[in-house]
Amino acid sequence: MHPSLSLSNLHLLPLSLRKSDSAAANGSPDDISKMLHVVNEEPPSIARLTLPIFYANLDLAKAEQIKREGDVPTLAQRDFFPPVLFALQGLSLSQELPKETFPELWPRVWGWSQLVMRHQHWLARVLSSEEFSSTKTPIVLILLLGRIHRDCKIFAKTIDAELGVRNMVARVWVFVSRSDIWDPDHLDDLIQASGGSLAHFATLLVRFVTHLATEDKSVSLYCMAAALHVMEQTESVRPEVSDLLLRAGIVRALVIILQKQSNGLTHRDGTLDRGFRVLVAKICDSPGPCRGWFLEALRAGLLDLIVSAMENPRLISADQLKSYISDLLRWFLPFRSVLIVLSPLLVEVQRSMIRKFRLLQRSPAWVSWMSFTNTVGKWMQRLHTHESPNRISRRACDNVECEVTSVKTDFQCCSGCVSVYYCSVECQRLDWRRGHRKTCAAIRTHSLEHPSSFNSRDESFFRTTLHQAYGLCIPDILLSTLSVMQRAPGKVYLTTFQYRNGDFGVGVDVAEADAPAGLHVFGPKWTDLVSRAAASRGRIHLHVFILPRTPPEKPVGVLLPLRTRTSALHDALLSMLPEVPDDHEIPAWQCSRETRDKIDILIRETGAKNEMH
Repeated sequence: MHPSLSLSNLHLLPLSLRKSDSAAANGSPDDISKMLHVVNEEPPSIARLTLPIFYANLDLAKAEQIKREGDVPTLAQRDFFPPVLFALQGLSLSQELPKETFPELWPRVWGWSQLVMRHQHWLARVLSSEEFSSTKTPIVLILLLGRIHRDCKIFAKTIDAELGVRNMVARVWVFVSRSDIWDPDHLDDLIQASGGSLAHFATLLVRFVTHLATEDKSVSLYCMAAALHVMEQTESVRPEVSDLLLRAGIVRALVIILQKQSNGLTHRDGTLDRGFRVLVAKICDSPGPCRGWFLEALRAGLLDLIVSAMENPRLISADQLKSYISDLLRWFLPFRSVLIVLSPLLVEVQRSMIRKFRLLQRSPAWVSWMSFTNTVGKWMQRLHTHESPNRISRRACDNVECEVTSVKTDFQCCSGCVSVYYCSVECQRLDWRRGHRKTCAAIRTHSLEHPSSFNSRDESFFRTTLHQAYGLCIPDILLSTLSVMQRAPGKVYLTTFQYRNGDFGVGVDVAEADAPAGLHVFGPKWTDLVSRAAASRGRIHLHVFILPRTPPEKPVGVLLPLRTRTSALHDALLSMLPEVPDDHEIPAWQCSRETRDKIDILIRETGAKNEMH
């Protein structure tokens, strides 16, 4: 036994405490509680002398006796617990625990901690509130584990390997998360008890939420409320934990537990509303690639969860459900990777809906669901067209002086930036001299430092989608371009496609030398394409596809240039400028009928709808 744990040290206590030290060491609750005042009020050198008393009261022989005699302690054994609870509290309050004592303290602490947490409901019934607190005791265990992690990291590895430690810490969160006892000062101890870092904390919280799917519904609902509170409180103090939770799989865990709670729900519960809100916020408003979190939710059963909410109106309100179907499910349809995963899942869900068709048809969200499925069908048609073996992908030479257009395989890309293509070595040399030598390395560096949140197939599908949207909107785009050309002649013009709930909003503006304020543009360097468009004499048109689910104050877009074989379209627009009203504030749709007819003729004569991205 370590000397610090020996009862022979009690004679060093002050005379005022010598009268009760023996009784405290023999398990007298009143006398042990006096020792807690010593730990709180006396200097650490005096408080350390109470350590043998706490150690003596954590007698493992009594713990083994309780385990042997049955699953539930007897009333005769109730007196074993008050001294133990006070001893655990004393250890957690001790500011200085000698590191050398941990190997001897830990087996006793862990043995009794298991018993206390296993029988906490029984203890709450048979002990007084002074002897046992269902809120204070779990905090004591967390503080004690955190202190061991903080003061002796080597021994903490042994604790981490102990079977059940992680599970106990997670269950303790159910109590420490209650709003009336949550204290940000406890967060560091929670983190230390979880493994020493925020990543460990996030992983353990996700495992806890996942484990709730196997628990009784009433228990898991209470625990879910606690976990959501821990999540929100922690994010308010340490915002960086949000990304760690996402990477640990919180989206999948929330979908699974919400799906379980929705089955057979008999009454409205605010916890489920709260869980839905947290889930949607995690998918849409978190940093990083939102599409990835949406895919994770889809694979975990998001569509089944939405159908369950339609079937059971007690789960969430009808207005919220309509919002989730109209906004959340539609936002990510322009991504090819989402459509590939969504299509077979939607087919499977619709098959399962046949059995309860009449019930679902009465749901207030039924119209929104049917609109969503129809929109998915349209996007799948676009995807099939895009991936058709008969589709020929064409492009133009990136030497602005060259008019060669052909199939994509006839071009070679620049090996430096891998973002521009040429029809011949001669065109590459000319473009290098024109200015690509100044931007090649910068484009490559930008691509490495700011990787896209989507793959090349997604970007290719963006191009096809944008080309189709351009073909549908080209009259309005050209009319808007005329108005902007009247206001700012001789500039490069930028067409913005903003995806909204299955459709596109289109706008035209001047493309400045720098990207518009607040617009984070993926793809080739902005200034390089603007300079190319300026030198192309109207044969390069710039388009930005604003990605879905990006904040309005800082939109994220993909810059996609449109190439034409000649400058005929641009020259024809210039010739029409005298017919545009001087008041450039007049909207494009208010232009005269004659101007609109000329635009339609111009589109047919120049073949503008058939040009290439």
